[in-house]
Amino acid sequence: MSHNSDGVPIATHEKGENLSKETTPRPHHEVPPPRPRLSIAQWIVGASATIGLLAFSWRNIDSPVVNEKVVVVPQSTPSLDECHGYSASVVETTSTGLTAQLHLYGDGCHVYGPDLQTLLLTVAYETGRLPFHSPVLHSIGDELTMIPPGSRIHVKIEDSEGTRYQVPESVFPRPRNIKAPSYDPDIEFKYTEFPFTFSIIRKATGEVLFDTSGYPVIFEPQYLRVKTSLPFNANIYGLGEHTESLRLPTENTTRTLWARDSPGVPTGSNLYGVHPIYFDHRTTGTHGVFLLNSNGMDIKLRTENDKTTLEYNIIGGILDFYFLAGPSPVDVARQYAEVAGLPAEVPYWSFGLHQCRWGYQDYLEVAQVIANYSSVGIPLETMWTDSECIASSSVPSF
Repeated sequence: MSHNSDGVPIATHEKGENLSKETTPRPHHEVPPPRPRLSIAQWIVGASATIGLLAFSWRNIDSPVVNEKVVVVPQSTPSLDECHGYSASVVETTSTGLTAQLHLYGDGCHVYGPDLQTLLLTVAYETGRLPFHSPVLHSIGDELTMIPPGSRIHVKIEDSEGTRYQVPESVFPRPRNIKAPSYDPDIEFKYTEFPFTFSIIRKATGEVLFDTSGYPVIFEPQYLRVKTSLPFNANIYGLGEHTESLRLPTENTTRTLWARDSPGVPTGSNLYGVHPIYFDHRTTGTHGVFLLNSNGMDIKLRTENDKTTLEYNIIGGILDFYFLAGPSPVDVARQYAEVAGLPAEVPYWSFGLHQCRWGYQDYLEVAQVIANYSSVGIPLETMWTDSECIASSSVPSF
């Protein structure tokens, strides 16, 4: 523990094809000496006694976190892009995908704990073209629907032991499909062995849709990071639910995915739902990227030096991506519905007349409002009392 000039203690940290391999050689880097632990963000973890969930918020690196006893000041902020990441080995390819082991190179980044030593990579072409362009049938409920051929690639990076939390099948049923050969897909998965990076390519045009080159994968117990290059000032939509504009600004936007309800929410805030999917709309077509991860996360859009990037910062779970080929926005929406499921049929009463207002003092006031409707002959199917069941000082966060 060191002290500043005023004698205040300062906390410091110790560093704790298809499926084809790209042929461009990557330079070999020597393992560097131990690096200081990086402090790009800080979150406050609070436990809820009633529902056992965690709430978090990221802290800006430029602002020290102050409490009564300790001032935490970042001692150094080297770029996470300088980490060496992982190398791929034991790559086994099939006609419908590949598997590989990812081994940590060097000492890792040690952002919030030690990096996992070994990961498992699984890539699956889940709706590729069949011989003679035969259609692929996909079961949604009790019906069989046509899947646009070559429209989806599933990329999964997890701990080799398989013990980390994943969204349960009972909560989010995985799409039932016929894994199809990868020799004629609409989009392709490409990778480099060292340092391990991967990209998603639109086969018809060779356009790069998702590319982690230059940005190492970081996989730690409480921190996961994946970063991709985007076209300059890209047209990104989604990552809801939020109070941002429909098209997300790319200059300095951080989308926090953590369900929250609070009155008087300002622009740029997270709201009720969490939907970690974005649509990337380009003149050449639209594609979607869905991350199946229910942990709290920040997704950062940045534009610097005429270069735009999108970066996932996640506090747990695994990396479970679905890449949706499009090429139209409607196609992406349909492909996403094949993964996430179709909307549930709404009950008949929900089509009636409703009233909702926040601020009722007690049930007697609610009953009087209902009686007023009856007295003047106005039909009323449902009466909503909003959040009166929660203490007035509470901000629901689930």
